Amino acid sequence: MSSPLLRLLVTLFSAALLSAVSSSILVERAHAASLIRLSDGRLQLTALGERMFFREEDAKNIGIFWPPYPCKPPRIEPYLSDWLNNPEVAECLNRNIPDEFVPYGKKSLILQISFAFVDGQLYPGPGKRVDQSLKATLYPGELAPTELPSPPLISRAELRIGDSGTPIACLAPVRGAPDALGYQAHGVSELPTAFYTLPATQRSGSTSRPMCVICGNRQSTECMLLLRSPDNSASLSLTWFDWDYKGPRASWALYDTAARKVADSIFSNRVSGEFQ
Repeated sequence: MSSPLLRLLVTLFSAALLSAVSSSILVERAHAASLIRLSDGRLQLTALGERMFFREEDAKNIGIFWPPYPCKPPRIEPYLSDWLNNPEVAECLNRNIPDEFVPYGKKSLILQISFAFVDGQLYPGPGKRVDQSLKATLYPGELAPTELPSPPLISRAELRIGDSGTPIACLAPVRGAPDALGYQAHGVSELPTAFYTLPATQRSGSTSRPMCVICGNRQSTECMLLLRSPDNSASLSLTWFDWDYKGPRASWALYDTAARKVADSIFSNRVSGEFQ
């Protein structure tokens, strides 16, 4: 018969082994991001606690800006199409991007999205310019020409997942009175970046938070509208060209509703309208 000491050692060893196996499983689960095809023709990306959905036609138009591709060879700047079709790229990204969001963790994901037409061809198309009228629907978001300014002038959309800097935009001190459209300027006039907010009560649709728009300066060529999830763990921004920027415009309201429609199409597992 085994001694009590031996039984204790066996028990402790078994507990340690179980703990190690459990830890290994948890580590594996924490690095299990995935990109899969769904039966309805969409792609489902699971990463950092979010489920995101895209058309497969758009996979070649969605670049992974961050994290930088960590596996060599090959050394590439991957798109979702590489993640979907290249097993080596998929294995690397699945292993290095967690599927679950860890508060205060160091992992994040940034996707840069170029808009495209129904067949996946990039906007504005061969021989076209962004300052020309839009004749067809754009994706993601299924944006009809009437849902964007004319010309639309849009540049790109960007998703940030697990980015700790998401909640800080448009929180600079208020500067001056609201303008004729209701926009409130923030920050210091001498700074190169201008921040604007529009109260939720003056936005189109049903919203509970102010609109946030960031422009480089009065010589800037781009402005960006920022939407955030309620827990600030994710954001979506829509950027457009503004070559004659002189402050807020009435057309910003269309960019606001368009950006929310894009967010709803991507984060369709969340309640519609969460991203504001």
